[in-house]
Amino acid sequence: MVKSLITLILKPPYGSEDSFAGLMFALSQIASGIIEKSDVVLMHDGVYNAKANQKPEAIGMPSIIDIINNLQAFGCKIYCIEEDLKEREIEDVVDGIEIIKSEKLKDILEEYDEIITF
Repeated sequence: MVKSLITLILKPPYGSEDSFAGLMFALSQIASGIIEKSDVVLMHDGVYNAKANQKPEAIGMPSIIDIINNLQAFGCKIYCIEEDLKEREIEDVVDGIEIIKSEKLKDILEEYDEIITF
């Protein structure tokens, strides 16, 4: 039985449903009690999901930040790859997101029963 899951988000928050679907999937797993541990890694263009002060209402989209806040309220960890943030010149990220170096990712992934990518 799967007790822990980590979701890798590789896509930006707007322009496709991938990041929204991935974050909602991670949230649904922990909120429903299906699994005990559901965390997220934002990497590649997925780091745009971590950008603070987004204005999704300007384009009629749901707030990714609300989903991230809900995940954190359930005790989920949200990791973000430092090198990907720097490459995209993103400095201001949502509170509570843990910035990690890419070399640490392998060790983190080994802590989980399953990995899913969006």
